[in-house]
Amino acid sequence: MATAEAVELIRLLEDQHTFAGHALQNAGPEALNWKPASTPCDSLAGLVRHIVAVQRLWLDAVIAGEPVPPELATAHAATAENAAELQQLLDDSLARSRARLESLTTVQLDEARERRGRPITVRWAAYHTLEHTALHVGHMQLTRQVYDEQAGAARPRAAGQQDPDH
Repeated sequence: MATAEAVELIRLLEDQHTFAGHALQNAGPEALNWKPASTPCDSLAGLVRHIVAVQRLWLDAVIAGEPVPPELATAHAATAENAAELQQLLDDSLARSRARLESLTTVQLDEARERRGRPITVRWAAYHTLEHTALHVGHMQLTRQVYDEQAGAARPRAAGQQDPDH
């Protein structure tokens, strides 16, 4: 049985995955692979691959001692043919994240780990996973908004209309 803390972490992570999915909706290959600047900015495809790789890093490698995901080094350069493949990556990672978080006891959340010589707890790694995911989901939302605006496909909201992600 998952701890109350794990249940809340999972709910928040599910929210972020929902928001990421909104940024992918109706995006064709050009939108998925477009980068907002010539500086080191990521496309939607690169951001999804990075989110997934970092979730696997913290939840599987750091917490569970599994190997570091090899795609971590190349995630930013990823491309995609369609949104469905990226959504599937997010769904698969969320399922693995959910299972990992559900398996943790309160005692395990307080266990010590180390990342790059820095002492941390399993709890810190779990919350950092959420924080890192949310940061890059925000990048996805902004990237999609800028792409849509430049492509002439911006979807203006009516006065007083709520953003579906808030």
